[in-house]
Amino acid sequence: MPIWQRSSTSTPWICNFTTMKNAKIQKHQEPADTIAQSVDRVGEIKAQIAALQAEYDTIKLGLLACGNSSYDGNVYHVQFVEQDRSTLDMKAVREKLSAQFIAAHTKITHVTAMHVSLREPAINIISLKS
Repeated sequence: MPIWQRSSTSTPWICNFTTMKNAKIQKHQEPADTIAQSVDRVGEIKAQIAALQAEYDTIKLGLLACGNSSYDGNVYHVQFVEQDRSTLDMKAVREKLSAQFIAAHTKITHVTAMHVSLREPAINIISLKS
């Protein structure tokens, strides 16, 4: 969790936070304006990923509709493979096992998630009456 503190430099606020680099957590400080830029960049990247995923899904559906199981491009090869996948019906398992058994065999892992969303528009659009 970030720790905000007053900076003695010209930058009004800094945030001590951790990042992953080469599978090691390293603490460092970032100026507040750099943090805002980083947050905005994360939002931009997330939007680009969504656009790329939509394009990927469209192309995938188009290739599937062609009916073949493999295709060659100039650089890449695509192959569609049909297979059976087994999944465990956790609802049914929970109905069969006791709460104590489930609790005894439940592994809890601490994770940090980052949720990115678009802020409210900075400019309000005024509708003009005709």
